[in-house]
Amino acid sequence: MKKNKNFSIKLLKESKILFAVLCSITLLSSCLKTYTDPRIDTSAHTVFVNTVPDGSSYNFYLDNFIVSNQSVAFSYALPYIYVTAGSKKVDLIPRNTTQSVASDTILFKAKNYYTIFATGQANPEFVVLEDTPADLANPPAGKSRIRLVNLSPDSPNIDLFVDGPGGTNLFTNLAYKANTAFINVEPGAYNLDFRETGTTTVKFTKHVSIEPNRVHTIFAIGVWNALPGDPSLDMGLMDAR
Repeated sequence: MKKNKNFSIKLLKESKILFAVLCSITLLSSCLKTYTDPRIDTSAHTVFVNTVPDGSSYNFYLDNFIVSNQSVAFSYALPYIYVTAGSKKVDLIPRNTTQSVASDTILFKAKNYYTIFATGQANPEFVVLEDTPADLANPPAGKSRIRLVNLSPDSPNIDLFVDGPGGTNLFTNLAYKANTAFINVEPGAYNLDFRETGTTTVKFTKHVSIEPNRVHTIFAIGVWNALPGDPSLDMGLMDAR
């Protein structure tokens, strides 16, 4: 069993998010003007997270505009941005290259929230969580809301337990790329155990602090059966709104 210190998703620090210019003959025939985050109430709230366990840093693109001038390392996220409603092409491009390794078209709906995870190993892809404001409603007073996403590419189906004898089973039988519904929990400090579904063997334990009156996404990342050089199994915790 591996036990690690408290961890939450690492956020790249930027005072303002802009869609910077991309000058790439693979994507554009000429340079485009910088596109500024619209920041309007009819836009979608969007966050990008790199969970590809290959050691690379990536850039995210929306309709051929780079989302941030900082590339995103494994386990890091960009700050939330606003995206105008409508269908947008999303691309994942390794740092200092011009070739997209994952591409998808996402329909962004006004006022909804989108968490866009880059995941996979040999063939990266996107896992997109779409939430309405009602989905992310405040928990009951003094409580917290959490959900789990499995983003460990080689993992079996997993369970998440509160550590210790008789520990509560929070989520069970979660396949790779799947996510659970939100549940209400008591805020506080927890040791959380990851187990393969149907076993009692603890694969990994993480200490987390669940804050009151918050809505959190917990996600498993890294390589379940890590080889030397692979990022081993870990857990991220981030605000879902």
